[in-house]
Amino acid sequence: MLEIENLNKFYGKNLILSQISLSVKKGELIALVGSSGCGKTTLLRTIAGLEKEVTGKIWLDGTLVQDKNVNVSPQKRKTGMVFQDYAIFPHLTVYENVAFGVKADAKKIVTDFIELVGLSGYEKRYPSELSGGQQQRVALARSLAPMPRLLLLDEPFSNLDERLKEKMRAEVTQIIRMSNTTAVFVTHDINDALSAVDKIAVMSKGKIEQFDTPEMIYKNPVNEYVAVFLGMLIF
Repeated sequence: MLEIENLNKFYGKNLILSQISLSVKKGELIALVGSSGCGKTTLLRTIAGLEKEVTGKIWLDGTLVQDKNVNVSPQKRKTGMVFQDYAIFPHLTVYENVAFGVKADAKKIVTDFIELVGLSGYEKRYPSELSGGQQQRVALARSLAPMPRLLLLDEPFSNLDERLKEKMRAEVTQIIRMSNTTAVFVTHDINDALSAVDKIAVMSKGKIEQFDTPEMIYKNPVNEYVAVFLGMLIF
């Protein structure tokens, strides 16, 4: 579903992402983890087509969307994105938020995704009338309703308290699995990654140090950085 080959990202003369290569299968849930400033959010935004000054290649569902001659615009990449602050429209109801970006004749799709995220009966409410967890569900439903090829989530649980974070982590993971959506999410909390995903990419200074299953990374870190990073966060 997602293939990245030798991706580099510059800010002016500064190299922010270096030789990133990554392969994600259809239906997989992938986490990008690493210390602050390691490039994980930049990588997510680059996949979405929101960053310029990029070299390398990106394929989405077999379609080349990025190389030296091709730069497909974000709206044509057919990715969905859930931002850290959710970015739902305060002046629109739950139904109107989820329907945004969906064809006018797709009422059943909107209703189905509202039901999927457990918000049936809340269609006429506005974001200000919802809890933080409910707002996150609206953002998730809005991103899933247009049927994206790939769902991208930037720190999806960071605005929630610890009790609600654990609950929402399980619910969001279940919703993504039930919709059979391929997803990549950024997190600084290794517990999010270890408990929820198929594979983890541990990043440092714009590079991927290790990309493997949570079990393999936990049991067999490839270098001291990965071992220390995991150890500091787990213990």
